[in-house]
Amino acid sequence: MADKAAKGMEGRQTRRGPRTGDAVAAAFRTPLHLPGALTMTLLLSALSLFAGVVLLAVLIFADPGMAASRAIAWSAMLVIALMSLAPGSGASRRQLARVWGALMPRAEAALIGALIIGIFAAVLVGLSRQQPPDTTPLDGMSQNLESLRSDVHDLVSGVPFF
Repeated sequence: MADKAAKGMEGRQTRRGPRTGDAVAAAFRTPLHLPGALTMTLLLSALSLFAGVVLLAVLIFADPGMAASRAIAWSAMLVIALMSLAPGSGASRRQLARVWGALMPRAEAALIGALIIGIFAAVLVGLSRQQPPDTTPLDGMSQNLESLRSDVHDLVSGVPFF
């Protein structure tokens, strides 16, 4: 919805120049785009979920020894990748670029943001080495997470300060 309203505002600004009420007008027009955005989201979600179910079936029948949690994880990754990168997902990427462009308009601010996210990821990796993951409701995932934890431990064991 926001992408269609923003594209309309940008088109009007291109034709007649920027005016003070453009943002307010775009905000009021945003709900008018709800039916189209909802229809497109439902269509793309259904197609992505169908592809995920097909991959799940292929993985279960192609490799009967594969754990169900692992097959579900691969299917979920496919659904997420299709929802964010497949054709038709450009509107959400454009809106995300607008939001990040408003929050971090300069390259220096974006670099600082990326550095903060990198430090956060390093802290999470460091913390994951100290205590085993707890997946109490999902018993099957604890073995997979424990093996991932040991893989990360082996990967960063040679890095100083870890």
